[in-house]
Amino acid sequence: KQVLDLVDKLLPELKVYNSIPVFYRNLMSSTSKINEELMVPRINEMKIIKEALKRHKAGLGGAVILKGVHGAGKTVLSRYAATHLFKKTNVFWIDAPENGSTNTEDLLAELKKQAGGFGDFSSVLNNMPYESVVVFNDLELWWERRPGGGEVINKVLELIRMYGSKVFFILNCNVHAFNLLSQLFPLEDNSLAVVDCQPFTSNQLQQLIMSRHKSSSLTLVYKGKSEESIPQLSYSMLFNTYFNFSQGIPGVALNTWKANITEAKQDSLRIKKPRKPGFEILYSLQHDWLVIIALFIQHKKMDIEKLMRITGLENETCENYLFKLKNAGLIVSKQKDVFTIGRNIEPLLVEVCIEKGII
Repeated sequence: KQVLDLVDKLLPELKVYNSIPVFYRNLMSSTSKINEELMVPRINEMKIIKEALKRHKAGLGGAVILKGVHGAGKTVLSRYAATHLFKKTNVFWIDAPENGSTNTEDLLAELKKQAGGFGDFSSVLNNMPYESVVVFNDLELWWERRPGGGEVINKVLELIRMYGSKVFFILNCNVHAFNLLSQLFPLEDNSLAVVDCQPFTSNQLQQLIMSRHKSSSLTLVYKGKSEESIPQLSYSMLFNTYFNFSQGIPGVALNTWKANITEAKQDSLRIKKPRKPGFEILYSLQHDWLVIIALFIQHKKMDIEKLMRITGLENETCENYLFKLKNAGLIVSKQKDVFTIGRNIEPLLVEVCIEKGII
């Protein structure tokens, strides 16, 4: 119950959330594709990517690896870099199946689907035009922490070695998975650059949220004042609070913004400052729960079969873990029987797992 109470404090009030226009919820989603005008520039990260591309054009092989926590903006940056540095017709975006896969046949099928062509990996890559880019989104979904769980990673590295001088590769990966993967596979040895998706500053978070908000035509109300009457100092203090709460992680800030809308009318939204609740109760979770949670952090999504393969535990035991974690509000299922950690509670669980040395 104490864990559920904590989760409830982080989630939006359901009645209020349902009254927020759907288009506004989508605007404030870290997973939605948005217009470039609403993007916050990643100047430092793009500089590193462009330098790596110069090396690639000079004949060097290798990939660019983007790493960061969940919600850091890796996918957005990957898409921006690919579509701005290459012709859109030469961008091949590779997503894993919903629950991930360690089967190279699934990888080949996705490559054929995106790039066209027939035959094996060589046929598909050889038929790609020069100055093409292949983006592997969420690399952690192509791996499982178990013997034999790295076949796809090995295949990706093989493709980079064989075709990296012709095709530019971008890989993005959760940092907690990357830290382990880089110990198991020569990822950095096969890279032209490893790019950290840095946290946003308070000003960048303000730009991120307010550019999206202003495109909605809804009026923001804060402390009884509409947005045109809110003093700049109040704005700065408001977004400094969101920065401290989210630690500068864009996806967390967007989710927190939605969770702190207290009223939604036809033409206006009322917002409040977020308050970070005490989460000492998470440090009291059973160690085996935290181990399973750490696996979710590293793998992003799991169903019962995947959890069984990774842990070696029986079906009934894994089903019991998933049932308890779901009932505690720590994991959610957006696709049938495929679970992931709740977005609002995830940063706190990551903090606990790091401090306890589990990840």
